[in-house]
Formats: sequence, structure tokens, C-alpha cells
Amino acid sequence: MAECRFLPDVLRGTRGLHGDTGDTGDTGDTGDTGDTGDTGDTGDTGDTGDTGPAGPAGRGLAGPLGWSPFARRFSPLCYAVTCKTPQTMVLYGSTMGNFSNTTAPFSRHPGATNDPELQLPTEYFGTAAVDPYLMMDRWRLVDIKVVCAGAAVAQATVGAAPELQVEFWQVNLASNSLIGTIDLPCISGLANIGIHNTASGRTSLIYFAKHSFNPRLEPLPFTFFGWSFKNQSVDNNDINAIQVASSALVFRRRGF
Repeated sequence: MAECRFLPDVLRGTRGLHGDTGDTGDTGDTGDTGDTGDTGDTGDTGDTGDTGPAGPAGRGLAGPLGWSPFARRFSPLCYAVTCKTPQTMVLYGSTMGNFSNTTAPFSRHPGATNDPELQLPTEYFGTAAVDPYLMMDRWRLVDIKVVCAGAAVAQATVGAAPELQVEFWQVNLASNSLIGTIDLPCISGLANIGIHNTASGRTSLIYFAKHSFNPRLEPLPFTFFGWSFKNQSVDNNDINAIQVASSALVFRRRGF
């Protein structure tokens, strides 16, 4: 019968001392040393490192999906875009005239004396009278600024909170459809706003802006989109005249 040994009978850190040859049957204990091999199984944890390639998705890149643990490669048929940076688009429009007590369209290609209008002539939208944008995809307005060389109210004094109104249109074949109206507060240059509809003679730029909208403005995809200044004269906070103005509209992509 093999000799029975206890932990105090063996050296620290080892499994069994070399005993009599007859005790070779205890070699099974040596098999316990194989447990050390199980520690090698811990190395299999390294396979977890294969997950690493998906990391680029966190940096706004196209993150491929469909990892095969057998082929150890990504499936070429499965990709997901995980870009966290919003896509934006800026549309510009200007007016080069002096518009007193009347509306004024903003255009990509304004004329020197008379801007293109958001109205349809008999020649359809192909003439200089219409200059809208063709909207591709679905976009939501998130910011708008209008900078004027001159602006005025109809009254004898300027109110404490003047606003410039902008109308937004879907330009059709034979008509225009109003899709939104926004009042822009003056954020700079209030002291340069004129009175009695006299927008000329100003000495500094006048800024109107807004970046929060309720309801939201989202032109339909594949439609013609344009905007214009709408004169107002209810009180001395209404801008009723502008002279030489430029506008910028910032949109955020919503997708189809």
C-alpha cells in the first residue's frame, strides 16, 4: 500500500517528495501538477482581445459587425455606422436691395438692384425670378442668422426687443406653400435700427438670430425650398424695412 503523506511532510511549493520507488503509484498526484496546466487555460482569455477591432466604431468610424470566431474575420455583409458627430448643412441667401414696407426674398444669386422673387413667372422657376434650393434628404433647421447693413421700424422710436420675421416656402410649379414663420430677435446692433422705415444711413451691422424652434422646421425631401423677409408694422418691435442683408441657415441631417 502506498505511503500516505500530508502537507507538513512535503516541501513548500511542491507536490510530493521523491519517495521509494514502490510509491510510484502516487504518480497520480503528479497529475495534479497538470492543474498548473489549467493555469495555461487562462491564456485563452487572450481570445477576448479579438474584440478589439470593433474599437474604431467608438471613434466615429464604420464599425463592422458579424465577427466570426472560427474564420477570425469580419463578415463583409454586415456594417453599422456609429458616427456620433451630427451631419450639418448650411444654406445661404442674400438680398442686395432696399426694401421698405415690403417683403424681400433671400437668394443664392441676388441681383444688384432687384432680387429674384419666390414667385413663379410664366417661364417657371428656370428664370432669375426664382432661386430656391432643391432639398436632398431630410433636414431640420437648428440655427439661423440674418445680418443687415440696415434695418428700420415703421414708428418714430425703436422698441426694446425688435424682431425680424422670416417666412419659409416650398416652391411649387404654379404656387408657393408657406411651411413656417420665425421671428428672429436682434442680438447685436440694436442702436443702429432706424425709424420711419429708413433703413439706409446705418453705421454698423445689425444681427438677428435664433437657434431653438417650436414647431420644428423640416422641409420635405426633394422639394424646392426658399425663404424671405416678411415686413411687419404692428408695433415698434417689428422690423418693417431692411437694406442689403445676408442670411445663413444651419440644418441637421435627419435621414430619409
